Amino acid sequence: MKLKRKHKSAVKEVKTTTIKREIQKIIIGLLTVALLLSGGISCYMNYISITSILKESMPVTAAEAAGEVKANLKTTMNTVEMLGTIPQLSSDAVSADEKQYLMNRYKQRYQWDTVFATDKKGLNKANNADISDRPYFNKVLSGATVISDPAYNKVTGKFTVVIAAPLWKDGKQNTQISGVVGVSIDATFLSDIVSDIKLSKNGDAYIINGAGKTIAHENFDLVTKEENNIEAAKENASLKELATLQKKMTQGRSGFGKYAYNGRSEYLAYAPIGINGWSLGITAPTSDYLGNTFKGLIVIAVSTVIILLFGALMARRTGKHIGEAISLCTERLKLLAVGDLTTEVPDIKSKNETLVLSQSTSAIVYAQQTIIGDVSYLLSEMAEGNFNVHSRVNEKIYIGEYHEILLSMQKLRQTLSGTIQSIRDASAQVEAGSRQLASGAQGLAQGANEQAGAVEELLSTTTTVTKQVEDTTKATDMAHTKAKMVKKEAAVSQDKMTELTEAMERIENTSNEIKNIIGGIEDIAAQTNLLSLNASIEAARAGAAGKGFAVVADQIGKLAEQSEQSAVNTRNLIETSISEVSGGSQITSETADALKRVIDGLNEIVQSMADVQSASNKQTTAIEQIEEGVSQISTVVQSNSAAAEESSATSEELSAQAQSLNDLVSQFKLEEG
Repeated sequence: MKLKRKHKSAVKEVKTTTIKREIQKIIIGLLTVALLLSGGISCYMNYISITSILKESMPVTAAEAAGEVKANLKTTMNTVEMLGTIPQLSSDAVSADEKQYLMNRYKQRYQWDTVFATDKKGLNKANNADISDRPYFNKVLSGATVISDPAYNKVTGKFTVVIAAPLWKDGKQNTQISGVVGVSIDATFLSDIVSDIKLSKNGDAYIINGAGKTIAHENFDLVTKEENNIEAAKENASLKELATLQKKMTQGRSGFGKYAYNGRSEYLAYAPIGINGWSLGITAPTSDYLGNTFKGLIVIAVSTVIILLFGALMARRTGKHIGEAISLCTERLKLLAVGDLTTEVPDIKSKNETLVLSQSTSAIVYAQQTIIGDVSYLLSEMAEGNFNVHSRVNEKIYIGEYHEILLSMQKLRQTLSGTIQSIRDASAQVEAGSRQLASGAQGLAQGANEQAGAVEELLSTTTTVTKQVEDTTKATDMAHTKAKMVKKEAAVSQDKMTELTEAMERIENTSNEIKNIIGGIEDIAAQTNLLSLNASIEAARAGAAGKGFAVVADQIGKLAEQSEQSAVNTRNLIETSISEVSGGSQITSETADALKRVIDGLNEIVQSMADVQSASNKQTTAIEQIEEGVSQISTVVQSNSAAAEESSATSEELSAQAQSLNDLVSQFKLEEG
């Protein structure tokens, strides 16, 4: 009983969850992981794809844009070269004013700031300006058309770009250079060229010279401030990535890169323009291209929530469908664990494993109900003394370990039936012997009475005395013979009682063996429970993959505890049987004591009969001395009479005890045959 209370307490302390909740967690968890993985992978692949496309396309675009910038510059430079082929500008016959008038016409047409022409010494006769100190002057005299970097013009007060070309004598190109012709253009025209170059909504383009200085940008302030990120990076570490890329630009290289600028991440593609070491850079914020990716993340997040809600609904329905079936079976097994064999097993409407679970639960309950009911019937019948009893159910119900219970019950019934039968036979023999002994004692008493009469008549006739003595001798011999026979029967009865006692001991030993078998069943249940506990621990170490296995292990543990409880109940029944056998052993022991007393009485009877026989012999010997031995004969007759009375009383007591034993044994109904 202590074990049972401990078991109930342990069950109450265990915190469990439901299969329904576990299924919901698993489904929602799998959906969440799957959606997050698919969404994350999709966004990552989108990011990789966009980056890969930009890495391939932006350098090509930058090269094409650089070509267009070069073409625009070449167009302007060609126009300036065309001025150098105007014969009037190189002719000494044309005045300076006429030359300036002619150049102003081009100035107005192309909206240049200034147009000028000098001789080979760099002197502009129109305004006496000297450009011989300009960096481009000597290059032009060598036959090249030159465009300068934007520079501040003190005359106009703004940044301008100078394009200068050779002034050919008589307008004949590639002959003799007679001077320099050039134009001054607002530096914004370079920024205007690149302002139309955009790869994305928030992207821009710029041009840097060979020293890394910005000479064209949509934000013209960067030009006027003469921005140089390469130099600025020496003091500002945040510009290091950009400076590294622009160094490659100053080296005339093409390429693609990514950097952080003004707190935002940008892509940069660059290509050389092919003029003055200038390089074109095209930028695009990563957000312009990854915006769809971010939108995709939002869509995925919203889709994930919607799908999770739908999944939660489906998980709830699935969990309810499966969990309720398992819960119903679990509740029925709990009732079975506390000994409830009558409550109906729930009917599960399913075609999956839950139907198998329901059928298995029903089979367990039916088997327990049938076997326990049958064992209870057999034991109650034997307790009532009916050993001619058999199992009321099909023996096939005793499957597996249950079959040992059936065999033990059959063996117990057969052993007890045989023992009671032996007791019945022994009691019958004792009763028969006691009857014979009583009959002999009565004969002895009658003989003693006859001897008394003979003694009274001894004086009247010797013949009568002699005849009576002969009769007495015969009766004594017969009584002595019967007494010996009764003694032998009593000895046999004592042997039978000894065998009966040994049989009862064997019954008790057999019951103890059954008890040990039940103990083995309890040990197996305990080991199964321990294995279940170890399986639960290993499942817990496995995490979510393992959680389904932990639940099954817990159910196995519960079944093991139930098996242990059933074994305890069977042990209690066996101990009750042992108690009944002990009671039978006590009765057998008392019967053996009674038989011992009977044998002791028989020994006294035999001894008495021997005395009677001896007295009879003395009577026969004393016939010749009748007169002298009358007193002795009278004494012997009195002794015989007392012995006969004692033998009769002993026989009556033995007969009563034998009848009592026979009545006790007759209460048992034994198996026939």
